[in-house]
Amino acid sequence: MGPPKPMYYRNKKKTNWELYAKLVKPKLSTMDGMEISSTEEIDMHVDRIVRVLKEGFDEACPLKLVKPRKRVIPWWSRELDLLRKSTRTHWKVYIADKSKDSWEAYCVVRNRYIYALRTAKRDSWRTYCGEIESTHETSRLHRVLKNDQVNRLGRIQDTNGGYTVDVKQSLQVLIEKHYPPDPKGAERGMSLTVETTARIDSYVNPELVEKAIKSFGPYKAAGVDDVFPKMLQVVSFGVSGPPTTVMRACLQHGYTPRPWRETKVIFIPKP
Repeated sequence: MGPPKPMYYRNKKKTNWELYAKLVKPKLSTMDGMEISSTEEIDMHVDRIVRVLKEGFDEACPLKLVKPRKRVIPWWSRELDLLRKSTRTHWKVYIADKSKDSWEAYCVVRNRYIYALRTAKRDSWRTYCGEIESTHETSRLHRVLKNDQVNRLGRIQDTNGGYTVDVKQSLQVLIEKHYPPDPKGAERGMSLTVETTARIDSYVNPELVEKAIKSFGPYKAAGVDDVFPKMLQVVSFGVSGPPTTVMRACLQHGYTPRPWRETKVIFIPKP
């Protein structure tokens, strides 16, 4: 089988945000004053902003190798370690001479080790349960006890009254049911008056966009584009022009950019 493949990760909270801002702000500044006249340009500018943010983050928060942690067993003790070594030693003696005396000596040591092992596990479990006080710890215990129960998605009824034949077909039925396609299409297009456009410009301005960006929790989960709020908050001061222009264009064209419409859905079967 060979050694396991190395795993890498990025620790968001250890990002060099000063370096990130130094890399991202100049690139975003070059996008100030851009004009957007079509839905295709909206998608293009959103992709460009996301690319700039991700490139800066990848450099300011490099990948780190996941170091395997030594497993800590709370109920293991020095006594159990000695009993296990003694059991193995007696077993090797019995394998060497195959005598009745060595077998009986091995059985005595083995039984003592098994009894001590079971006692240590039982006492550790009782201690753990007795120390549970918070809701979080109770929830964790509940998940541990239910760990061997897996709720799998089975056959479900489709819109025609029949039943699906496999999991893939069941997921397709769920997608069509909960996320039906828009009959008018994603790109509607709008014709706005000069007054309406001016009103949008007054409602969506850099100050309000910056305030909205900073209202999010910095490390809230990212979407499919892997952009989380902190990546925008660090560079929002003085560089909120590009996001403002994109949002104004979205309202003017009645269009949601393609990257913002992508999502990851996980259906959780009820027990």
